[in-house]
Amino acid sequence: RLKSSSKELDLSLLPGNQNRALAKLHRIQEGATAAILQMPGRQWGAAHVTELFDVWAKQPQQRLKIGTIYEVAILDSTAAEADDSKRVEVSLRSSLVRGTKEAAEEKRPTSAKDLKLKQKVSGYVVRSGPQGVFVALSRSVTGRIMLKALTDTHIMPEAVAKIHPPGSFLGDMTVIDITESGKVELSLRSTEDGLTVEQLSVGDIVSGKVKAV
Repeated sequence: RLKSSSKELDLSLLPGNQNRALAKLHRIQEGATAAILQMPGRQWGAAHVTELFDVWAKQPQQRLKIGTIYEVAILDSTAAEADDSKRVEVSLRSSLVRGTKEAAEEKRPTSAKDLKLKQKVSGYVVRSGPQGVFVALSRSVTGRIMLKALTDTHIMPEAVAKIHPPGSFLGDMTVIDITESGKVELSLRSTEDGLTVEQLSVGDIVSGKVKAV
């Protein structure tokens, strides 16, 4: 780091192409970015909620302890600057840090192209409300569960945020739609064998259940 105005020069004995580092956990928070870590070279590491553990833990943030030193894998750096400190994306997952074997159900999709319709996936809630529940399947892929796909019974929109708060784990979700733009629609309903719009035409007689009055 060079700051010519004050003639300051910061040096490091660490190799310049290092992709592993030791970092001290500074802050735990809810949402997509679950942990902030202090790293060498006046850098700050941001760990996504899906990059804390390989296993899908129900409350991953509760397994972390502020002040603890963790070995992290450096995933990507951004141009964001805060307090003259560079922000980098890091992972605490042992499969990336130590090269341990990753189980098939633990793989994180890098894009919507890695997913298939009717595939079962897991993830963490990053936002919820009347618009639905947004679930991070990885640090680069977030799916949405619309209200009608949350449960087989009716759910009040104002209760969604309390039932599915940010940071909570959701498993056994079904991929029901992947748009051309890469948006992923998910479902928690026990069955998705009902009629689709493509199967219907004007004049068809169908049966249904009253969901709300």
